Amino acid sequence: MSESHKGAAKWRASKAQSSLEFLLVLAALLSALMLILSSFSFATSAFKSAGDAALASSIAKKLQTELEAFRFLADGSKKSFEFSPLEKITLSSSGTKVSIEGGESSFSAETFSTQSIQETSFEKKFVVLIEKSGGKAVISARLA
Repeated sequence: MSESHKGAAKWRASKAQSSLEFLLVLAALLSALMLILSSFSFATSAFKSAGDAALASSIAKKLQTELEAFRFLADGSKKSFEFSPLEKITLSSSGTKVSIEGGESSFSAETFSTQSIQETSFEKKFVVLIEKSGGKAVISARLA
């Protein structure tokens, strides 16, 4: 084999090794990027879940406070509140208890009258309305 053929063979082997090293480095970088993105996705999801849990707690406290005031208000009294969940808030009732779920948490407000809220989930801004009629406080919810 001539010197020029040996030199060309060494050059091709060197170039192939460089290409392989480049691909290994690229694969390592892509793997690291995927780990970072999945961590970011997990953190974002956890943040939204915690935000909705805090909102559900706030709604339950607000309802409880307002319902105490509605005991003494006249029929025809109304009050509404707007809320914006990050992901989803679910409202339902059983007897005199209103349940509010957000994130991984559930909270409740006790009313002085029977409620009939069908389990309803909101992923966008919604309104909770309290009305007093016939001596009873009636709670309803709808999209804003």
